[in-house]
Order: sequence, then C-alpha cells, then structure tokens
Amino acid sequence: MVLMPNGRVTKIVRRYNGMKVTVDDGTTFMANAVIIDVPLGVLKAKSIKFKPRLQEWKETAIDNLGVGIENKIAFHFNKVFGLMWSSWELLVRQLMIAATF
Repeated sequence: MVLMPNGRVTKIVRRYNGMKVTVDDGTTFMANAVIIDVPLGVLKAKSIKFKPRLQEWKETAIDNLGVGIENKIAFHFNKVFGLMWSSWELLVRQLMIAATF
C-alpha cells in the first residue's frame, strides 16, 4: 500500500496486470487497485488523466456537479441498520468498484 498525501497524481492507467499510477515527478507505481480521494475541482479540471478514459456517464456527472459550500449532507438515524458486511468485506467491495472505472 502506498499513500501519497502530498503527491500529485497525473495519470492512472489500467493495464492487463493491474494499475499504473504516475505522479508529477515522473515516478510510477504499480498496484492491483487504486483508490483516489481528490476534490471535485481536480476531477473537473481533468488534472488526472485516466487511460482508458472514464465512462462517458461518469465524465458527464463530474461536469454537471456543482462546487459550493453546501455539498455535504449528514444524516442521523436512531437505529443502526445496513451493517451486513464486515469492514474488511466493505473495503474489498470498494476496491473492486474503484478498479472498474
């Protein structure tokens, strides 16, 4: 696992044997899956090049989302529900989803 909290990812390439991530200094990393957590503005600016491109509906969604101060919503429920998977299973599920951009 490589965490790059201060690195700037410039390109993410899906290859037959995994993912290749390139950062702004030209360094590349190989991984089985990639999770990105960037501000919406970074995606809107297309600062990260995806190969193959993101699906058209995802690019359209990114383009149509607005950026503002009211973009977070929190819900409070009286009862806990929906915890059918363990934390590990949820992580694996998210990795599988992230790898199919």
